[in-house]
Amino acid sequence: MIDSNPNYTHSLNFFLKNKCFYVKDSFNNIRKLIEDIHTYDFYIDKYQIPHICLVDLSGVLHYFIYKDSTLSSINKFKLNILSKKIKNFSLYPLDDSLNIFFHINLNNKSSNIYHINFNFYNDKVSHNIVKNVSRYSKYKIKSSNNHLICCYNDSSINSNSLVSIYFNDLNKSWEKLNKLDTIYLLFKFCSSLKYE
Repeated sequence: MIDSNPNYTHSLNFFLKNKCFYVKDSFNNIRKLIEDIHTYDFYIDKYQIPHICLVDLSGVLHYFIYKDSTLSSINKFKLNILSKKIKNFSLYPLDDSLNIFFHINLNNKSSNIYHINFNFYNDKVSHNIVKNVSRYSKYKIKSSNNHLICCYNDSSINSNSLVSIYFNDLNKSWEKLNKLDTIYLLFKFCSSLKYE
């Protein structure tokens, strides 16, 4: 359930059924928005506008906003991946960008995490692949203080080898965390906490 505005009693529910993407409002009105969808995710921005990303069955990624009962296209592009292989599709917003993640199993041992960064201000899209992620361990992605941090087990080393990386928004790439980076990011995170 999505509350579109705390001062407004209207709410929305997005869902996928029989490969079709629907919206249901608080009056139980259901509308089909788009067909032939494999997966989706959404988030609500600070202006209470839903941002929706979908991957259709032909492997095209669509980015929409839903405003005033209308689905408006922001961007779309073809992924060089079969849509049925996409797992754990998720969105993480930062101050200036939307970050899309999913993974694909390569074999019995490893998978790759795919990351797409869409900049809100200049519409630039960057693509990153985190390779050699152990297929049998769950990777974690956290967003904090306008930083993205990813932890995973590296399948090329040892299943117990935890790797921590962060997304460098300046050069649009993932970098390994060293001790100084870790201390700095933890300090930023702790200093952002509000105590009551």
